[in-house]
Amino acid sequence: MTAREQARGVRNLGEKPLVVLTAPDNPGFGEIKEPWLKMQAELAALSSWGEHRVLKGANSVSRMTSLRIVYDVVAAVRAKSSRPWGPDGRGRR
Repeated sequence: MTAREQARGVRNLGEKPLVVLTAPDNPGFGEIKEPWLKMQAELAALSSWGEHRVLKGANSVSRMTSLRIVYDVVAAVRAKSSRPWGPDGRGRR
């Protein structure tokens, strides 16, 4: 079974922290924008700790190059994670 086939079979991610970022302002979305937003929300719903963030004014490049966006996502995942972190909050021990 290929990785793609395995991914299609996933229906539940349990409590794995998941943040799905969607940049709705991509040129060329046209008619697929609303179905795309719905699919992104469904992806986030695979985890009981899933969160869908629609980044207004963002495109696919800006969402990955904005340090604020990346920092916020990392902080959200760490806050939901049950894994132990070091006393300084910078890594697992």
